[in-house]
Amino acid sequence: MLEIEIETWGVGVDAYPIDLLERLPGVIAECGGHGASVSMGGLTGGIGASFGVAAEEHAALARSFADAMLAGTDTFSRACEILGLEHGGLARVAIAASEMLTLENDQPSEELYGVTELARTLGVSRQRLAELRTRQDFPSPIVELAAGPVWTGSSLRRFEAVWERKPGRPRRSAV
Repeated sequence: MLEIEIETWGVGVDAYPIDLLERLPGVIAECGGHGASVSMGGLTGGIGASFGVAAEEHAALARSFADAMLAGTDTFSRACEILGLEHGGLARVAIAASEMLTLENDQPSEELYGVTELARTLGVSRQRLAELRTRQDFPSPIVELAAGPVWTGSSLRRFEAVWERKPGRPRRSAV
């Protein structure tokens, strides 16, 4: 089984009757898709769907992916046509072996750190963290919220790997 994700161009969430969107997974199933979930809006403003398509047992063969891609886009297009759901064309189509999706889903999510968590993890005070933030090699936060900056755990680990810690307070002349 290969999993296909499709996004279409559209004009936003309000452009699609909710009753038709609720029926779309069932119609995708009638057209040969397996386990469909549907979305709307998103980056492209259109209808989207994720579902499985049958493929040969050796899904790693390029031909299986190509066949599944054609089968999946055809299944989605027929289901939309049956329901009278119009969109502005395909914006994105992605396909992966279901084993790949299992591997992705099993990955731990990225850890996020605010100022307090970051200072605690580095073993420094919040004031020292403010000083460290002025360093050229200190990672930039991924976002600045009203509650403060937020960093990813991966950027913190990269910084810790190269940070040369020096014990004690810096000299007054160096400050």
